[in-house]
Amino acid sequence: MKDKLNLNYPYNTFYPGLLRWSRDGEIDLDTEKGVARVIALLKVICNSPAFDFYDGDFNGQSFEAVRNSVNIDLDAEEYHSEGPHRYRIERITSFVQARKYRKYAPEWCILESEVAYDGHSDYGKNRIDFYVRDDMEKIPAFPGKDFPHDDYGLSLIAVITGPDSEIVSVTPRWNCEDEKLLDFLKNIKDTIRITTDKQKIESDYFTNVAQTRGLINLNMDDFHRLSDNHNLAMEVVVDSAGTLSDQIETALAAIRKQGIANITAVILSISYKPSFPLIASELKDSSTLFDRNLAVKILRGIQMSNNIINNRSVSLFVFVGK
Repeated sequence: MKDKLNLNYPYNTFYPGLLRWSRDGEIDLDTEKGVARVIALLKVICNSPAFDFYDGDFNGQSFEAVRNSVNIDLDAEEYHSEGPHRYRIERITSFVQARKYRKYAPEWCILESEVAYDGHSDYGKNRIDFYVRDDMEKIPAFPGKDFPHDDYGLSLIAVITGPDSEIVSVTPRWNCEDEKLLDFLKNIKDTIRITTDKQKIESDYFTNVAQTRGLINLNMDDFHRLSDNHNLAMEVVVDSAGTLSDQIETALAAIRKQGIANITAVILSISYKPSFPLIASELKDSSTLFDRNLAVKILRGIQMSNNIINNRSVSLFVFVGK
């Protein structure tokens, strides 16, 4: 068995438990599939907090109990996707909001309880962002050859940033802290960011809209006129290589997915890099997307920005009826 499994460190830590499972018929080491299942399980355990939790005999637990504890689907096949993929960045501001991801990353400590969440967020002092890949929901929990940077691991990433913008932790869907992912995150070129915290939305508007200049300028008075008569619901930022129309459609789809209804007002802010000026046809094509619903009050702003990833970016500040 030792030769079949190639039990080098740290896998050989669990030799006593594997021997017990094999003796009791819980694992099959006589077939290639059986050995592959064991290797996959050990790969996940040895790269997660489970490595420190279990002793060499897996604390006397059964194979099924251990498998369930680390959320691995050993009956699945390795997932392959060529991409490219779009990431939605969701700013997490409460445990209730974070908890929605429990079924997708059940091993994340931050999702276990409100006490754990408060500890990671330092009671609101730290910023928490979840990077959600567009195919996240359909990827099985089976380690790929690039584990933990396989498709499953990269499909959902939690980034916690401290008050001084220092990185506190980066955690892929496989529950192991990994700051090496910072370079990967910096290279993401196609993103959607969703924010529902009103204070953060107003701060974003002030920094990225009211304080910038361009073809159509908006200020804080514009924002407050709407917020005085409507309820601020959310902000959606799309920064991608697509056209303005594509980005607006993507933002609208994100709003629908959040279940936002009774939209009464929208601020549409378009950002462009100074080195790639807008052309009239872009604005004409994108304007018709909102003119379909004339009951919604729309304010439009167009400004230059060197802080966007791509040549164009769209921000939607969404208001609903009071």
